[in-house]
Amino acid sequence: VDAPERYSDLTGEKLIEDFKGKSIFFLSGKKLISQTESNYPYIKVQGVNRLFPNFLEIFVTVREPVSVISHNGIYYLLDSENYVLEAFNQPVTEFPALNFSSYLNGAPSVGRRLEFKPEATWLNEVSEVVFRTLWQGGFDFVELPDLLDSVSVQAMPDYYCLSLAFNTGAVLKINDPVSDLQRKIHAGWSVYASDEKDNTHFGTTIEVSEKDGKITTVVNAD
Repeated sequence: VDAPERYSDLTGEKLIEDFKGKSIFFLSGKKLISQTESNYPYIKVQGVNRLFPNFLEIFVTVREPVSVISHNGIYYLLDSENYVLEAFNQPVTEFPALNFSSYLNGAPSVGRRLEFKPEATWLNEVSEVVFRTLWQGGFDFVELPDLLDSVSVQAMPDYYCLSLAFNTGAVLKINDPVSDLQRKIHAGWSVYASDEKDNTHFGTTIEVSEKDGKITTVVNAD
């Protein structure tokens, strides 16, 4: 098992300890994955392969922390899929803040993905798209804290608004992030990172909207 340093003593035998003695014919892959990820939150099981008669291959990767969310005074470290890695009693300031707490459906649980209220279940997908798009734009997950300060969402009368606050002080405001979010982030990022004009300084808001399939950007600067 190629495990993260915190699990340096983890072996394949330990991963399947609770399933020893059971026939692999009847072994539940979903249960094994769920239990493994619950016991070892920094591990993501990519797949399980049965090698008859009595062998298992378990493919794992390491989850990287990218953000933090607070709930009732507890701070939860999250990966890019909003999977809860650790909980702390003190503020965690090394990672961008995910300001989605008011939409949570109860307290987060280490070893599980965030659960949101029925009307906001789409927020898990939004988080994934945000961090994946920034990563594809050349920012490794370990570099994101140097770029991003927080991610927030606000319910408007007819739609939601997503805000990405950068450490430079500029804000990327995306209207209706439920629809075509990746394209909207790309459009806003191209304005933020433009060589033609400095749109990164404090007080700059880059607003991205879509109408009739066309994405538009508007820059407001103090």
